[in-house]
Amino acid sequence: MSLQTQIKSAAREAFIAVGDVAVAATYLSVASGAYNATTGTRAGTSTSYSLSRVIVEQYAAIEVDGTAVQVGDQKVHLLVEDLSATPKVTDTITVNGAEWTVVNVMQDPARVLWTLQLRK
Repeated sequence: MSLQTQIKSAAREAFIAVGDVAVAATYLSVASGAYNATTGTRAGTSTSYSLSRVIVEQYAAIEVDGTAVQVGDQKVHLLVEDLSATPKVTDTITVNGAEWTVVNVMQDPARVLWTLQLRK
């Protein structure tokens, strides 16, 4: 068993072990289409993904710098295998009934976990 396979297995088990700390969410991936010069708009399509388990985390006060990380921003952690799309800035995620915009996307070196910075 490769190291990456072991890390994936451990991450999956950790998400199961946290029980009700992990919550369901809906991820909306937005893709821009072609620019319409007549209307001055850009057509877009979106795809919705149901996520059965994400972990929401508040930023520590020391991480909030007022620029890159603002007061009220949150982190959401999810397994790469749980989302068939690659997250990107401007996508949205709805967690606990609140819609958030993705402002930063990070992935761990083993490519097992996405960490998304969210802002209202």
